[in-house]
Amino acid sequence: YRAHADVDSENFKVILGLAPTALPYRPPRITPRPIMRGPQTATVVGPSGEEIFTDKYARVKVQFHWDRLGKNDQNSSCFVRVSQTWAGSGWGFIQIPRIGQEVIVDFIEGDPDLPIITGRVYNASQMPPYGLPGSATQSGWKSDSSKGGGGYNELMFEDKAGSELVNFQAQKDHNLLVKHDRTKLVQHDQSDRIDHDAKHSVGHNLDEDVGNNKTVKVRVDQTTNIGKNDTETVGVNRSLTVGSNETIGVGANSMETIGSNHTQTVGLIQTITVGAARVDSVGAAETRSVGAVQTNEIGASRSMTVGAGQTHTIGAADNWTIAAAQSVKIGADQSFTIGGA
Repeated sequence: YRAHADVDSENFKVILGLAPTALPYRPPRITPRPIMRGPQTATVVGPSGEEIFTDKYARVKVQFHWDRLGKNDQNSSCFVRVSQTWAGSGWGFIQIPRIGQEVIVDFIEGDPDLPIITGRVYNASQMPPYGLPGSATQSGWKSDSSKGGGGYNELMFEDKAGSELVNFQAQKDHNLLVKHDRTKLVQHDQSDRIDHDAKHSVGHNLDEDVGNNKTVKVRVDQTTNIGKNDTETVGVNRSLTVGSNETIGVGANSMETIGSNHTQTVGLIQTITVGAARVDSVGAAETRSVGAVQTNEIGASRSMTVGAGQTHTIGAADNWTIAAAQSVKIGADQSFTIGGA
């Protein structure tokens, strides 16, 4: 309703605004919207029995400390956006506040309908992971296994001078992917312990350079499979001890070259089987000592050439059995002494 009159004339103008009687009348909203002046703290809430309650936008629900009607459940507030360190399209950093944690809630441009969580704080019921003030030099990230707790993943930094440390723990599995080169430098000692199986797969070459000693201890079996050649060079001595049997199989030729002496000791029987010819070449003297019986069986001819003198000493009887002719050619004298005469 508005009325207007002109003092210089008799005209009077009235403008009326009418509304149907079926619609309730509401007076104009002239009260200004409230402004939230500064941040507040609240507690993250959710359904009973849950530890993490969020939606696809990584939002959570909260209950303010002044809220006397809320039930500390999923109905205590709307979903509230959470500020993250990095937020990209399908990438970034994410940590979802968990039920029971105290968070800092601010309001965009002071609008109570635009809350946003800007941080998190510890309190008497939500204490820091490292004892303070004694561990004030320690910082990092420590999570809590959900549901039920009892385990954690951790990346901890100890900055105490002289005791600096980076500690990493994976509560269960740890996956590392390097899509190109990786370089690791340990300027002092390194210790690796694997309580179960280990498997190493190298698609190309593997080089190992040990500046001093190397010890490998295998408590049970060891199998080495080399697809092609194997070359081993020992600069000084080499010792091989086999506690029981040893079997060496060579599919083709075998060659052994010894620059100096060679000693072979067999505690019991030694058997050598040669499928074809065998050549023994001794550049100097050869001595054979047989403590018991020696048997030589030759399936075909035998030829012996002695370039100088030859001496046979037989401590007992000497028997020769010749199935065919025997030819003995003596270039000079031959002497036999029988019976000590």
